Amino acid sequence: MSNTYLIASTKQWNIDAFMQERHRFSGSWSIITSNEDLTDELLSALSPRYVFFLHWNWIVPASILSSHECVCFHMTDVPFGRGGSPLQNLIARGFETTQLSALKMTEELDAGPVYRKEELFLGGSADEIFHRSARVAIDIIDWMVENEPVPVEQVGKVTKFARRRPAQSMIT
Repeated sequence: MSNTYLIASTKQWNIDAFMQERHRFSGSWSIITSNEDLTDELLSALSPRYVFFLHWNWIVPASILSSHECVCFHMTDVPFGRGGSPLQNLIARGFETTQLSALKMTEELDAGPVYRKEELFLGGSADEIFHRSARVAIDIIDWMVENEPVPVEQVGKVTKFARRRPAQSMIT
């Protein structure tokens, strides 16, 4: 098994959390921060064991999903809350906690089998919650690298969230 890994994120809080904890991780690690850098050629050259997507804004091509073990992190207890704007949708529904779910990525968004779920407190500002979620995701990554778990299919009723627009989050 390869001991090479890739982190893909567009958010500085995820990159900062990883860099602060980098000393915990064995193996060779790379980070990409733009969709243009996510290519079949790069992944073929790196041959990573896992590709971890933390707050990624683009659809990952099927060619990458089929040739690499891609893991995303979703801020709901899937299958509840699949889809867009999970944090905003949870807060709008009055949730105070959720699960951060690590999923094997499939072509159907947020529908893949689950590696692990960890509780995430939703108190504080969105910025505080995102920073907290990054630390939880890093802990899950550490656990996955050590244990190489087999993901388990999602169980329960599928509830989908629609992506919220900025105007829907205006507070009077």
